[in-house]
Amino acid sequence: MRLGQGMYQELKQTQALSQSQAQSLEILAMTNQELREFVMDEQMVNPMLEVEESGWILGGGASGTMGEARQAEAADEERVSLKKHLRSQICFSRYTKEQAARIEYVIEHIDESTGYLKAEDFPNRDAFSWAIGEVQAMEPAGVGAADLSECLILQAKRQGILTPDLLVILREHLADVAEGKISTISRKLRISTAQTKEFIRQIKSLNPKPTAYFGSGAPEYVIPDVILNVNPEGEFEILLNDSWYGGVGMNHVYEEMAKSAAEPELAAYFAEKINRARFVLRCMEQRRETLAAVTRCIVTRQQDFILGRGEQKPMTLKDVAEQTGVHLSTVSRAVKNKYLETPMGVYAFKCFFAAPAGKREGGPEAQTSETVKKEIRRIIEEEDPKHPLSDPKITEILQARDIPISRRTVTKYREEIGLGSAFERKE
Repeated sequence: MRLGQGMYQELKQTQALSQSQAQSLEILAMTNQELREFVMDEQMVNPMLEVEESGWILGGGASGTMGEARQAEAADEERVSLKKHLRSQICFSRYTKEQAARIEYVIEHIDESTGYLKAEDFPNRDAFSWAIGEVQAMEPAGVGAADLSECLILQAKRQGILTPDLLVILREHLADVAEGKISTISRKLRISTAQTKEFIRQIKSLNPKPTAYFGSGAPEYVIPDVILNVNPEGEFEILLNDSWYGGVGMNHVYEEMAKSAAEPELAAYFAEKINRARFVLRCMEQRRETLAAVTRCIVTRQQDFILGRGEQKPMTLKDVAEQTGVHLSTVSRAVKNKYLETPMGVYAFKCFFAAPAGKREGGPEAQTSETVKKEIRRIIEEEDPKHPLSDPKITEILQARDIPISRRTVTKYREEIGLGSAFERKE
């Protein structure tokens, strides 16, 4: 493995984050597109930050030709549909065929115009609750909801702003919000007018129609944040998809002006803008180094899976945090909503994480839950249908194959893959 990146620095976190620490974590969690928009906004208010437009090429390698080729292809394509976008997020390696089929069924019954599930197609919603939950965890936030209320609740949860009071407003007082009945909401919830207004501001920041960027119009694309190539020697090369990065820096003309500023007010203004620009550049570099380190850890662990030569190995965010030496929440933010382009296709980073099943979570023989489910399915497919195996017997077989697992877990996994009990399977 090779990675031409420097070592990263750990983001030190305390219980009460400072404003700069919070901003740094926000930048870390940004996708390439979000980071671009953020930097462009910063440039508009800070003359010390310089952005060369020619540098904004989203592509792999030093030349950015890969990104240019994608953009050329994009010009002739129609905008991706919501359902196609959702299907692209299904991590098939994580699911059995039955589970993937249930997720696809849910996606197929989403209203393209609203992003909500068609109620008439799910008279027994509980039967699909697991699959609906998987879809609701996808992008865009709010998709797969039953109605406007649930759509906004899902988004508020995703943003980490859902409080008990806000939940009540979203469930019971959306009509009051629409009619501006602030006093009614304040009285019902026994909160101040100022608090009510803040809740309404938060609600208005949410998107009642998560399908706004899908359908007709300009194309919508998943742009990988990291590109994984294999060089002629068969080694992995990890390329951050940020060739535009070289186009962002300090404006040296204004830096020279700052040195000669005589008026105290002007000197203070320049000092503030210089500090802010340096802070943004430092956060961008830290984001880059952290993402590279996390990617390297993932690729090292999952290289056979990435190349389609083996099963996915157990790996959690905690594992990556321990191996890279950064905080768990930092790893979580580093992989949030980001994609990795591999020789086998483009995958969300979250696809590479799978918790181990069994008790030896740290051992080399640990198995992912999906691997164990495949073993259970294989055992049942090979059983005598006239004498089906009980869950305790399946447990014994798995343990004999060096897979430590309890009978209760076997029952749980068997039910999750849609297979009946021994009594139900008997012919």
